[in-house]
Amino acid sequence: GSFCIIETPNAESLYAMSQWFYRDLTHKKPLHPSTLEYLFEEQSFLDVDILRINYQESDEMNVVENIIMAPEDFAIIAKK
Repeated sequence: GSFCIIETPNAESLYAMSQWFYRDLTHKKPLHPSTLEYLFEEQSFLDVDILRINYQESDEMNVVENIIMAPEDFAIIAKK
């Protein structure tokens, strides 16, 4: 009945990868949110949710801007 919460830079965000991920020398390999979700589910975690955070959404942004400026971070929240 306990929860696991992990927050990490979002590999979907080109901005986060170029500005934040590689500045932290402890980061080894970016993980896509769906990959981390799969890993949790394979380890029998329940109610696995992805929460994308640090996102500035604008109606004026086009498709390319949305890819570049995707949410900078995401969190996985899961119950065991």
